[in-house]
Amino acid sequence: MNTRYEFNMDVPPREAIRLMYVSKSRFGGDWNSVPHTHSCTEVFYCVDGRGQFNVEGKMLDVAPDDMVIVNPRTLHTELSY
Repeated sequence: MNTRYEFNMDVPPREAIRLMYVSKSRFGGDWNSVPHTHSCTEVFYCVDGRGQFNVEGKMLDVAPDDMVIVNPRTLHTELSY
């Protein structure tokens, strides 16, 4: 299950931070993510459950209240269990 909340804001100056969207996801056994990159920073916050992030080949365990920040153009993928 994935819910995405879009923010339609004017584009700020290049130096400013812009929140593009927030999504709420529930990953189950049917979740299949492939390694990918983005042109922006991506922030993940684990509310419940456990999983792993593969960031540039390094496996990171995540649990409730963990936050993962992935820099632009960094190869990553999410894994749940």
